[in-house]
Amino acid sequence: LPTPPQIYPSNGATDIPLIPEFVVLTVNGADTYGIQISTDPTFSSITANFYQRFASKTNANDTVYLAASIRSSDSYTGNTTYYWRTRAYLFDGTVASSWSSPYSYMTKPQGPPISAPNPLLPSYGSTLSWINVPLVWEPVRNATHYQIQYSTDATFNGFTYWWTPGNQTSLYVALKPNQTYYWRVVSYNDSSISQFSATHRFYTDNK
Repeated sequence: LPTPPQIYPSNGATDIPLIPEFVVLTVNGADTYGIQISTDPTFSSITANFYQRFASKTNANDTVYLAASIRSSDSYTGNTTYYWRTRAYLFDGTVASSWSSPYSYMTKPQGPPISAPNPLLPSYGSTLSWINVPLVWEPVRNATHYQIQYSTDATFNGFTYWWTPGNQTSLYVALKPNQTYYWRVVSYNDSSISQFSATHRFYTDNK
């Protein structure tokens, strides 16, 4: 597979949001696009490693937007140089492109702190249908985005995440039946990331 072209952030860019929306172009024959972020141009340590999977193989030169996963509020800091690279592959692992050459970018200066969201639904310990599970939280002043994470692991060692704009404080997700789930949410803007909300546990039935 060919290596996907990197569009944003461009190489050497400055004044970039702490969590930019990465942009790459698709290639023929891939169904998954991965990105790694590091403060080291050799990627000996990884700040974030995430991907987006498509339902079918892509054609060339469509645009893919990916927001980085957040593992802690200090994963990304202001006035910091980061490096990012991308590759395309098949999700079954049979074929992959090489990693792109690293692009560097520098983040905006650190801004004032913002508050952590307060999760509302599902309430802690509740049981509900696995279809269209509502995840609802209270709005946070000065938040331009939220990242919602859920996992079957209480330590979030492996999780699914979504992000919403600051004016959207709910999300409906389809999960698996008869599972225990944990979920949390973090708020952020171009220059600040909140602490994580409290983690709520809930259960899905088979209805």
